[in-house]
Amino acid sequence: MSDMGILAIGFDFIGTIAHVNADVETCRKDMYTELVRSGIQVREEVFHRTYTQVMMELRKKRLETMQEISNALWLTETLERVGRHYEPDNPVIIGAVDAFFKSYLESITMYDETPITLADLKGRYKLGLISNFTYAKVVRQALDRLQLSKTFDSIVISDEVGWRKPHPIVFRRLLSDLHVKPEECLFVGDDAKYDVVGAKAVGMKTALLIEGPTPSEDVYYDVEIGGAQVEPDFYIRSIAELPTLLGEPR
Repeated sequence: MSDMGILAIGFDFIGTIAHVNADVETCRKDMYTELVRSGIQVREEVFHRTYTQVMMELRKKRLETMQEISNALWLTETLERVGRHYEPDNPVIIGAVDAFFKSYLESITMYDETPITLADLKGRYKLGLISNFTYAKVVRQALDRLQLSKTFDSIVISDEVGWRKPHPIVFRRLLSDLHVKPEECLFVGDDAKYDVVGAKAVGMKTALLIEGPTPSEDVYYDVEIGGAQVEPDFYIRSIAELPTLLGEPR
């Protein structure tokens, strides 16, 4: 236990302990190429235009409802609009989504301070991860590749839970998995609306990473998340500050 009574620490994934350097246009082209290889014939410009429209509509919907919508559903809705019907669990759909995320997955790397900081905290605190991600398989494969899967006592992914931060369900799932009270858990993230608002709504302490945050998705939409502004308990520029911030465990 820290001097503040903290028994557990929850982390956001992309933008907090890891970053991604993928070219999304390349990812889309890889997905289209896989669809063509699987026998789906649709003009490339029509596919990309329709996919973009579907993506914008579904992103806005999930921002309004906080319910997750998987990439498989993005793709099946796109194909439905061009006259091709597939279920989300069809191997053709799964193969195309896998193709989209292949280079994306390969581009995910840890920040320099992540391995040593997590190793320092592991054993002294219970550690958890919450990720807003539309394809859980990518998060789990990334954690395996980065050798972080066993670091966390709980891994909560929106695609598996069905809800996205800042919905209380995902934070309560983390607390339940870690067997701690809200006031005994510090949540660390790089997005004030999703990480701070969501965690504080259930009573957790929060630390906002303010060095180079990833852009909030709601920047692109007229959607209000979380109501009144909520201040984090702490501001940090690197997760390497956490051991000092928390003090020596008692």
